[in-house]
Amino acid sequence: LKKFVSEHFEGSSPEDETDDFVKGDNAGGDYPWTEATPLEGGWLDVSWFGTLLAFDDNDWVFHEGLGWLYVMSDGEGGVWLWQEERGGLWTKDGLWPYLFQHDNAEWIYFLLNHQGRMYFYNPSQKVVEPSSPDED
Repeated sequence: LKKFVSEHFEGSSPEDETDDFVKGDNAGGDYPWTEATPLEGGWLDVSWFGTLLAFDDNDWVFHEGLGWLYVMSDGEGGVWLWQEERGGLWTKDGLWPYLFQHDNAEWIYFLLNHQGRMYFYNPSQKVVEPSSPDED
């Protein structure tokens, strides 16, 4: 383990400066699920995005269909999602289940997660793309 302490402004401590970051507030505010309905066990029902488990101490979520995602608000109601297999994805209320893939500048459509395997429709190639069979 390594510890990093940055310089801080007069009258504040390093702990004060990191509080917002540690609480997961480093995503620029305007989180798309601030209006979510809380469910048992810390799960949230986001009316436009589905069910997810958010963590107070970081910006990772577990989405019922997409699995583990690193989340960052775009500050305008949309959300950037990072997923290991697909990289950077973007969506927002009114567009979901369409996702914009940053790496190849294409739109995909999330179909379903069946037995832990995600399926997306790629309209530009007119194919259904499953997640890797070796993905956990």
